[in-house]
Amino acid sequence: MSKSLIIVWQYLRAFVLIYACLYAGIFLSSLLPIAIPGSIIGM
Repeated sequence: MSKSLIIVWQYLRAFVLIYACLYAGIFLSSLLPIAIPGSIIGM
């Protein structure tokens, strides 16, 4: 692969990982009886 495709893949993978953590945190905050935002729990 070319260098630019590798860089794009790395950025895309990081972006997806951040969003996966965010949505996992939102899901966990909906289950937990505490008033901490899901974005804080996810990160």
